Amino acid sequence: MLMTWLWFALVFAELSAQNAAPCSVTGCDVLSESEGIASPLAPIGGMIDMVFAPRPFGLDGLSQARIAVPVEQHSMSVAFDARGSLTLRRYAPSARIRWSPMESYVMGLAGTVEWLSIRGFDDVISAVIDAHAGMSMAEWTMCVGIDALVEIGAVRGPTFRAGMSRSLDSHSVMADVRIPWDRSASLRLAALFHPAERVRMRVGLASNPTTIECAVRLGVSPTADLMVDIRHVQPLGMRTALTLSVDVP
Repeated sequence: MLMTWLWFALVFAELSAQNAAPCSVTGCDVLSESEGIASPLAPIGGMIDMVFAPRPFGLDGLSQARIAVPVEQHSMSVAFDARGSLTLRRYAPSARIRWSPMESYVMGLAGTVEWLSIRGFDDVISAVIDAHAGMSMAEWTMCVGIDALVEIGAVRGPTFRAGMSRSLDSHSVMADVRIPWDRSASLRLAALFHPAERVRMRVGLASNPTTIECAVRLGVSPTADLMVDIRHVQPLGMRTALTLSVDVP
């Protein structure tokens, strides 16, 4: 039984590490506000996101639900994330703010409180604050950030992030590096396309762990969008997430 709990905890840790930076530190490939929590420099829109990831990597106990709400358009949003089952649960409220201290410069802060509960064990509560900053020059954007700059409770150590993106006519390309304090560096290459009106597609390839991802966001009505995000994480397997975005009344 103990080995089962330890195995689930390891999977949770790997999943959390992978989801900590699903998009570029520049925020240029963020397709929904729910993704923006991990990339606080991404623009904050005016739509509410509802996310559901059924059975990530084929495991019922890792199913995820999330809601993200813009509190003040262009500057602040909040989110709530829930994962797990009756025996293994993780709840994580979070918030982020984004502002521009001067023209061509942007800064962002994101904070998350995490409650991890495993039946028969003591609950673990922790909090982290991420800080990011960036600048734009013509079609180029360059950004840096430190995830977990401030930690309270369980200490996982900070992660340094740096990236750049270039915006072209109908697409953008970006490259990022992540350097956790206790693991090897990870490189991520991604591209964002606008093949049609209200259609956006993102593709990406990352290392450590090796990850292939593809996400498509479609306008399904004048006030709602639907996004499908599929990624394969080696050696965990496949994860699919569905996001419904609706205009704020």
